[in-house]
Amino acid sequence: MRDRGQTPGLVEAGLLYSVFWLRAFFPGLGTGAVGAGGGLAAPAWHFAILLNLVPAGLLILWMMRRGEGFAAFGLRWRPRRVEIAGVLAVLALLLFAGFLPDALLRLFAGKAPLPSWLDNPLLDMVAKPSTSGYLLIPIILASSLVTGYVEELYFRVYLSFRLERVGFGKAARVVLTSLIFGLSHGASQGIAAAFIATLLGLILALRWETAKSWHEIGFGHGLYDFVVIMALLYS
Repeated sequence: MRDRGQTPGLVEAGLLYSVFWLRAFFPGLGTGAVGAGGGLAAPAWHFAILLNLVPAGLLILWMMRRGEGFAAFGLRWRPRRVEIAGVLAVLALLLFAGFLPDALLRLFAGKAPLPSWLDNPLLDMVAKPSTSGYLLIPIILASSLVTGYVEELYFRVYLSFRLERVGFGKAARVVLTSLIFGLSHGASQGIAAAFIATLLGLILALRWETAKSWHEIGFGHGLYDFVVIMALLYS
Protein backbone atom coordinates (compact mmCIF):
# COMPACT_ATOMS: atom_id res chain seq x y z
CA MET A 1 0.00 0.00 0.00
CA ARG A 2 1.25 3.45 -0.83
CA ASP A 3 1.41 5.95 1.97
CA ARG A 4 -0.36 9.06 0.66
CA GLY A 5 1.00 10.95 3.62
CA GLN A 6 4.42 10.70 2.01
CA THR A 7 3.29 12.26 -1.29
CA PRO A 8 4.84 15.66 -0.38
CA GLY A 9 8.20 13.87 -0.32
CA LEU A 10 7.76 12.95 -3.99
CA VAL A 11 6.77 16.53 -4.77
CA GLU A 12 9.97 17.67 -3.08
CA ALA A 13 11.95 15.14 -5.13
CA GLY A 14 10.32 16.41 -8.32
CA LEU A 15 11.12 20.01 -7.49
CA LEU A 16 14.76 19.18 -6.78
CA TYR A 17 14.98 17.32 -10.08
CA SER A 18 13.42 20.21 -11.99
CA VAL A 19 15.90 22.69 -10.53
CA PHE A 20 19.10 20.73 -11.18
CA TRP A 21 18.45 18.06 -13.83
CA LEU A 22 15.49 19.10 -15.96
CA ARG A 23 17.84 21.37 -17.91
CA ALA A 24 19.40 18.21 -19.36
CA PHE A 25 16.38 18.06 -21.68
CA PHE A 26 17.33 21.48 -23.04
CA PRO A 27 20.95 21.03 -24.22
CA GLY A 28 21.42 24.72 -24.93
CA LEU A 29 21.23 25.50 -21.23
CA GLY A 30 23.74 25.05 -18.43
CA THR A 31 26.11 22.13 -18.70
CA GLY A 32 24.26 20.22 -21.42
CA ALA A 33 25.87 18.91 -24.56
CA VAL A 34 26.60 22.40 -25.82
CA GLY A 35 26.90 23.98 -22.41
CA ALA A 36 29.23 26.60 -21.03
CA GLY A 37 32.88 26.38 -21.87
CA GLY A 38 32.74 24.88 -25.36
CA GLY A 39 34.03 21.40 -24.63
CA LEU A 40 35.33 18.71 -22.32
CA ALA A 41 38.85 20.07 -22.71
CA ALA A 42 37.84 23.52 -21.45
CA PRO A 43 38.28 24.21 -17.72
CA ALA A 44 35.21 26.49 -17.87
CA TRP A 45 33.00 23.51 -18.75
CA HIS A 46 34.09 21.67 -15.60
CA PHE A 47 33.77 24.81 -13.48
CA ALA A 48 30.19 25.10 -14.75
CA ILE A 49 29.51 21.56 -13.51
CA LEU A 50 30.90 22.44 -10.09
CA LEU A 51 28.85 25.64 -9.91
CA ASN A 52 25.71 23.64 -10.70
CA LEU A 53 26.22 20.49 -8.63
CA VAL A 54 27.90 21.74 -5.44
CA PRO A 55 24.82 23.83 -4.51
CA ALA A 56 22.63 20.91 -5.61
CA GLY A 57 24.40 18.53 -3.25
CA LEU A 58 24.30 20.96 -0.34
CA LEU A 59 20.59 21.64 -0.85
CA ILE A 60 19.74 17.94 -1.02
CA LEU A 61 21.73 17.28 2.16
CA TRP A 62 20.02 20.18 3.92
CA MET A 63 16.58 18.90 2.95
CA MET A 64 17.46 15.39 4.07
CA ARG A 65 18.71 16.67 7.43
CA ARG A 66 15.70 18.90 8.08
CA GLY A 67 13.35 16.10 7.06
CA GLU A 68 13.84 12.55 8.26
CA GLY A 69 17.54 12.96 9.10
CA PHE A 70 20.59 11.39 7.50
CA ALA A 71 20.28 8.07 9.35
CA ALA A 72 16.85 7.42 7.83
CA PHE A 73 18.39 7.59 4.36
CA GLY A 74 21.19 5.19 5.32
CA LEU A 75 23.77 7.92 4.85
CA ARG A 76 27.14 7.45 6.55
CA TRP A 77 29.83 10.12 6.52
CA ARG A 78 33.00 8.29 7.51
CA PRO A 79 34.22 5.86 4.82
CA ARG A 80 35.24 2.41 5.99
CA ARG A 81 38.35 0.58 4.83
CA VAL A 82 36.26 -2.23 3.37
CA GLU A 83 34.61 0.29 1.05
CA ILE A 84 37.85 0.71 -0.91
CA ALA A 85 37.32 -2.73 -2.42
CA GLY A 86 33.71 -1.80 -3.10
CA VAL A 87 34.75 1.34 -4.97
CA LEU A 88 37.12 -0.66 -7.17
CA ALA A 89 34.46 -3.29 -7.83
CA VAL A 90 31.91 -0.62 -8.79
CA LEU A 91 34.47 1.08 -11.06
CA ALA A 92 35.31 -2.21 -12.79
CA LEU A 93 31.64 -3.03 -13.38
CA LEU A 94 30.90 0.44 -14.72
CA LEU A 95 33.86 0.36 -17.10
CA PHE A 96 32.86 -3.08 -18.35
CA ALA A 97 29.23 -2.07 -18.88
CA GLY A 98 30.10 1.33 -20.29
CA PHE A 99 32.67 0.28 -22.85
CA LEU A 100 31.41 -3.19 -23.85
CA PRO A 101 28.32 -2.12 -25.88
CA ASP A 102 30.34 0.38 -27.93
CA ALA A 103 33.15 -2.13 -28.48
CA LEU A 104 30.72 -4.84 -29.63
CA LEU A 105 28.91 -2.49 -31.98
CA ARG A 106 32.15 -1.36 -33.57
CA LEU A 107 33.35 -4.96 -33.81
CA PHE A 108 30.26 -6.24 -35.59
CA ALA A 109 29.83 -3.13 -37.71
CA GLY A 110 33.28 -3.63 -39.18
CA LYS A 111 34.05 -0.92 -41.70
CA ALA A 112 30.39 0.01 -42.13
CA PRO A 113 29.35 3.38 -40.70
CA LEU A 114 27.62 3.23 -37.36
CA PRO A 115 23.93 4.22 -37.34
CA SER A 116 23.14 7.86 -36.57
CA TRP A 117 21.29 7.02 -33.36
CA LEU A 118 24.64 6.07 -31.83
CA ASP A 119 25.89 9.64 -32.21
CA ASN A 120 26.65 11.42 -28.93
CA PRO A 121 26.71 15.24 -29.19
CA LEU A 122 28.97 15.34 -26.14
CA LEU A 123 31.71 13.67 -28.18
CA ASP A 124 31.61 16.57 -30.63
CA MET A 125 33.03 18.64 -27.77
CA VAL A 126 36.15 16.53 -27.59
CA ALA A 127 39.25 18.33 -28.79
CA LYS A 128 42.93 18.23 -28.05
CA PRO A 129 43.44 20.03 -24.72
CA SER A 130 45.11 23.41 -25.04
CA THR A 131 45.28 23.90 -21.26
CA SER A 132 48.16 22.45 -19.27
CA GLY A 133 47.36 19.07 -17.79
CA TYR A 134 48.60 20.32 -14.41
CA LEU A 135 45.57 22.65 -14.39
CA LEU A 136 43.04 20.70 -16.44
CA ILE A 137 43.34 17.23 -14.90
CA PRO A 138 42.69 18.31 -11.27
CA ILE A 139 39.64 20.29 -12.42
CA ILE A 140 38.34 17.28 -14.35
CA LEU A 141 38.93 15.04 -11.33
CA ALA A 142 37.07 17.48 -9.07
CA SER A 143 34.10 17.82 -11.41
CA SER A 144 33.97 14.05 -11.94
CA LEU A 145 33.95 13.25 -8.24
CA VAL A 146 31.39 15.95 -7.45
CA THR A 147 29.21 14.64 -10.28
CA GLY A 148 29.50 11.09 -8.98
CA TYR A 149 28.73 11.94 -5.38
CA VAL A 150 25.87 14.39 -6.08
CA GLU A 151 24.14 12.27 -8.72
CA GLU A 152 24.33 9.21 -6.48
CA LEU A 153 23.08 11.27 -3.55
CA TYR A 154 19.99 12.24 -5.49
CA PHE A 155 19.19 9.29 -7.76
CA ARG A 156 20.16 6.42 -5.47
CA VAL A 157 20.14 7.65 -1.85
CA TYR A 158 17.44 10.34 -1.87
CA LEU A 159 15.08 9.37 -4.69
CA SER A 160 15.12 5.67 -3.82
CA PHE A 161 14.17 6.54 -0.25
CA ARG A 162 11.31 8.74 -1.41
CA LEU A 163 9.98 5.97 -3.65
CA GLU A 164 10.26 3.44 -0.84
CA ARG A 165 8.25 5.67 1.49
CA VAL A 166 5.30 5.71 -0.91
CA GLY A 167 5.32 1.93 -1.30
CA PHE A 168 7.62 1.01 -4.19
CA GLY A 169 9.51 -2.25 -3.71
CA LYS A 170 13.21 -2.80 -4.31
CA ALA A 171 12.88 -3.93 -7.95
CA ALA A 172 10.62 -1.02 -8.83
CA ARG A 173 12.97 1.46 -7.17
CA VAL A 174 15.99 0.08 -9.00
CA VAL A 175 14.23 0.23 -12.37
CA LEU A 176 12.61 3.64 -11.91
CA THR A 177 15.69 5.43 -10.60
CA SER A 178 17.79 3.90 -13.38
CA LEU A 179 15.35 4.92 -16.10
CA ILE A 180 15.16 8.49 -14.81
CA PHE A 181 18.97 8.56 -14.58
CA GLY A 182 19.32 7.20 -18.11
CA LEU A 183 16.78 9.58 -19.65
CA SER A 184 18.45 12.52 -17.93
CA HIS A 185 21.69 11.70 -19.74
CA GLY A 186 20.17 10.63 -23.02
CA ALA A 187 18.17 13.83 -23.41
CA SER A 188 21.35 15.71 -24.32
CA GLN A 189 23.61 12.85 -25.38
CA GLY A 190 21.42 10.63 -27.56
CA ILE A 191 19.69 7.25 -27.52
CA ALA A 192 22.81 5.14 -27.07
CA ALA A 193 23.95 7.28 -24.14
CA ALA A 194 20.52 6.89 -22.54
CA PHE A 195 20.78 3.10 -22.83
CA ILE A 196 24.29 2.97 -21.38
CA ALA A 197 23.42 5.41 -18.57
CA THR A 198 20.39 3.29 -17.69
CA LEU A 199 22.59 0.18 -17.60
CA LEU A 200 25.11 1.97 -15.36
CA GLY A 201 22.24 3.18 -13.21
CA LEU A 202 21.05 -0.39 -12.70
CA ILE A 203 24.52 -1.40 -11.47
CA LEU A 204 24.71 1.56 -9.10
CA ALA A 205 21.16 1.11 -7.82
CA LEU A 206 21.68 -2.59 -7.14
CA ARG A 207 24.91 -1.84 -5.31
CA TRP A 208 23.20 0.81 -3.20
CA GLU A 209 20.38 -1.54 -2.30
CA THR A 210 22.93 -4.20 -1.34
CA ALA A 211 25.62 -2.25 0.52
CA LYS A 212 24.00 1.10 1.37
CA SER A 213 27.36 2.79 0.83
CA TRP A 214 27.21 6.28 -0.64
CA HIS A 215 31.01 6.33 -0.80
CA GLU A 216 31.20 3.18 -2.92
CA ILE A 217 28.75 4.32 -5.56
CA GLY A 218 29.65 8.02 -5.41
CA PHE A 219 33.41 7.55 -5.62
CA GLY A 220 33.10 4.67 -8.10
CA HIS A 221 30.81 6.74 -10.33
CA GLY A 222 33.15 9.74 -10.12
CA LEU A 223 36.22 7.68 -11.02
CA TYR A 224 34.34 6.16 -13.97
CA ASP A 225 33.54 9.64 -15.33
CA PHE A 226 37.17 10.67 -14.82
CA VAL A 227 38.56 7.63 -16.64
CA VAL A 228 36.16 8.11 -19.56
CA ILE A 229 37.00 11.81 -19.95
CA MET A 230 40.73 11.11 -19.72
CA ALA A 231 40.40 8.42 -22.39
CA LEU A 232 38.50 10.79 -24.66
CA LEU A 233 40.94 13.65 -24.24
CA TYR A 234 44.29 11.88 -24.16
CA SER A 235 43.91 8.54 -25.94
